[in-house]
Amino acid sequence: MKRSHLPTCECCRRPLEWMEREFAFHRPVHYFNVPEDERARRVRDSDDLCVIDGKMFFVRGVMNIPVVDQPGRWLGWGVWAWIGRRDFIRFCDGSERGAIGEAFRGRMAVSPPIYPNLLGAEVRIAPQEGTLRPLFEPASFEHPLFREHRDGITTARWHQIVTEIHEYQSRRRH
Repeated sequence: MKRSHLPTCECCRRPLEWMEREFAFHRPVHYFNVPEDERARRVRDSDDLCVIDGKMFFVRGVMNIPVVDQPGRWLGWGVWAWIGRRDFIRFCDGSERGAIGEAFRGRMAVSPPIYPNLLGAEVRIAPQEGTLRPLFEPASFEHPLFREHRDGITTARWHQIVTEIHEYQSRRRH
C-alpha cells in the first residue's frame, strides 16, 4: 500500500496539518471597555453580532490570507468590524432570510497582536450565503496585514505568524 505524502513546513519539517489555520477574536475590543458588572445590562452579543448601549454595532467576519506556496491553503483571521446601524439592521435581516445582500463598509474593531494597530482601519464586508460569516476585505493596503491579504504569504511566514501568536499567548498567561 502506498502512503500519501503530507506537505511539510519548510522551516521545521513538521507536517503542515499541525499548524493552526485560523485565529479568532471572540468579541470586539469595545466589548471589553464595558465594565464586566455592566455587560449584562449594556451589551447584547453572540458569537457573530454585538450591540453596545443600542448605539454601537459590530459584526464578526473572516479575513483569509492565501498561502502562496501551498495552493488551496490559507490562514484565516476571525475579526470584528464596527458598522452603522442601518447596515447592521440590513445585515441581520438578510442573515435571517439566508440572503447574501450587498457589501458594506465597516471599521476594524480588533487588532491582531503581532501587527501594528489596526483598530479603525476601513474594510469592505461581503455577506456570504447561509450561515457563513462575511468576508472582510481591506479598503486600502497600507497596513502589513492588509498587504498580506492582497499578496498572500509563504509557508515560512505562516509558520512565523503561528509561532509569534503562540509566544504572545504564552506571555499573556504568565
